[in-house]
Amino acid sequence: MFLRPRRTTHRLPPGARVPCLPRFNRFVMLAVVLVAGCVMKPEAGRSPAPVPCNCEADVVQAFADAYRARDHARLAGLLAPDFTFYRDAPDPQTGELSWDRATEVQIHQRMFDPSSIPANDTPLAHEFWLMAVSITLTAQTSFTERLDLYTTADPPGPIDPALWLAEEATYSTDLFLTLQGEDDYVIRGRAYAVVLTDRTKALTDPGKFLLYRLEDLGGTGVVDNTTQSVIEATWTSVKEIYR
Repeated sequence: MFLRPRRTTHRLPPGARVPCLPRFNRFVMLAVVLVAGCVMKPEAGRSPAPVPCNCEADVVQAFADAYRARDHARLAGLLAPDFTFYRDAPDPQTGELSWDRATEVQIHQRMFDPSSIPANDTPLAHEFWLMAVSITLTAQTSFTERLDLYTTADPPGPIDPALWLAEEATYSTDLFLTLQGEDDYVIRGRAYAVVLTDRTKALTDPGKFLLYRLEDLGGTGVVDNTTQSVIEATWTSVKEIYR
C-alpha cells in the first residue's frame, strides 16, 4: 500500500533523532517470543483506567491516552455521535474531504486490535500491525468559541447553542508508530480540535465533553527514510492504511 504524497515534503533536520527501536533489538525480541512458543502480536488495553474529562483540553489528552492504550472502545467513547475527521487534503481519486464517526472507529479498531478483525472484513497485513505508539498532542492556542457552528449563525450551523458550547484549539501532533514490519511511521504536524460541552450535564457526568471535529492540517508530508526505516507521514495518510 502506498501513501499518497502531499504537495510539499520536508525531511527531518540534520542530526534530528527519531525515537525508534533499533532493528537488532526488535529481532532479539522476536526471537525471545518465538522461543517461548508465542505469536508476536500487539498487546493493547493495558494502561491505567481513563481519567475523567473536566474541561475541553482533557478530551484531547484522553484521545492521546486512548492511543497509548491502543483502546478503540475508549477512543470511541470520546467522539460525538456526529464526529467528523477532516483530511489534510482531498483524496486525489475520489475527492473525499472527510469521514464520519463510524469510519474513524473502524480505522482505530483495525489499527489497535488487528487480531479481532471480523472474518468477512479485509485482513490487515502483519507488517502493519502496531507494536507500540508514542503520541504527544500539545496545545498551540487556547480554546475559543466557534460561533459559526451554531444554528443561530448566518448561514446556520449544525449546533444548537442552547444545548452545546462549541470550542476549537490548534494542536501540534507528534506520533511515532512502531510496526511489526520493516518500516515505522512518524507524524509531525498540526490539527484543529473542536470540542463540544453539553450544557445540560453536570461537570462529572459522562459525555459532558466530546470531540466533535478533528482536522488534520498536515505537516511534514511523506518522506521515505530508507536509512532509518522511518517514513514521515501525515495523520491522514497513516489512517488510510487501516481503512
